[in-house]
Amino acid sequence: MGEADGSYIYYCVPGMEEVSAEPIVISVSAKDFQRLPLRGSGIVVEPDRDDYIIRLPVIALTDPSPQILTTTILGVGVAIHATPIEHSWDFGDQTPAHTTTWEGEFSIDGGTTWLPINGTTTTTNTTNPITIEERVPLLTG
Repeated sequence: MGEADGSYIYYCVPGMEEVSAEPIVISVSAKDFQRLPLRGSGIVVEPDRDDYIIRLPVIALTDPSPQILTTTILGVGVAIHATPIEHSWDFGDQTPAHTTTWEGEFSIDGGTTWLPINGTTTTTNTTNPITIEERVPLLTG
């Protein structure tokens, strides 16, 4: 197996016969990467409560962990390693929406050699709306 231009050259060796004269070139395109069932990195809102009060902190965070997925290309098992490289948040409509941009690399030799995937993919997570209330303190005598 050799590498050329971000792809593997895979030679089929049926049984003990000689190496096939026609190599199979295996690569993962940005379109292939975008079709994979990549999980979004999620949204956690803290503190976990039913009511939120204006001027008190509300924290939204996400899981930065990479993911490994497997697929088959031209009958060959391929591992995809997806790493989050950018996160964006949109709180404009009362529903926190979180988009993660992922870059990837792939391997057909069990993770010994990883080659980059040219292009990125994105995932989007949303969560239920939260209501933020204003509480007015009253002094009574």
